[in-house]
Parts: sequence; C-alpha cells; structure tokens
Amino acid sequence: MEIMIKRIYKQTPIIISILAIISSFFTEWRFPFSVIIGSIVFLASLWSIVWAVKKFLYQGSAQASIVVVSALKMLAIFALLVALAMLELINVIGFITGFTVSLMITAKEGFIASRKKT
Repeated sequence: MEIMIKRIYKQTPIIISILAIISSFFTEWRFPFSVIIGSIVFLASLWSIVWAVKKFLYQGSAQASIVVVSALKMLAIFALLVALAMLELINVIGFITGFTVSLMITAKEGFIASRKKT
C-alpha cells in the first residue's frame, strides 16, 4: 500500500499541473486554480484516510475513530468550499475536474497494485 500511495502523490501533481497549464490558455484564471484546489482537496482527503487507518486500525475503537476523522474531514472540506464560493474564487467544473482526475489516478494505481498482488 505504501508504494501505491507514494506513486499517487508523485503522479497527481504532475498531471494536474499539466492540466492546469493547458486549461489556462483556454479559460479564465479560476478554472486552472479550481483544478489545483480540487486536486489538493482530494490528496488531503486521501492523506487523512491513510493516516486514520494507520493510526487506529488495531485499536478497539478503530471504526468509531475513523468515522470521526472522516466527519471532521468532510466538515473542513465543506467549510473551505463555502468560503471559496462566497469569495467567488472557485469554478465548480474546474474543482470537479481536478478532484475527478486525482480520483482516476488513484483508481488506476489501485488497479495496478491489485493486479500485482495476484
């Protein structure tokens, strides 16, 4: 799992940077900014899940602890998005694009890791 997570953390910034640079030629500044923010939110969310699982996995209250961490993470993401939307700094399509591209990279790496295990 460690190798898969490291590969995700290496590949995502490269691909998101390329996507943001290309989109900056065709759209206003908010779209590439939102792509980057969407990717950062996804990677921070992934990091918090990995941290929670590593920290609480073999404890008695692992499930409850992971649920609390996930709830706090969702609250933080919601607060960030509301603040950015109120300041009109974010493009929703760009945010979803960055989040989805990062998710696809994670799915690809997960598929590759699962194929190597069998």
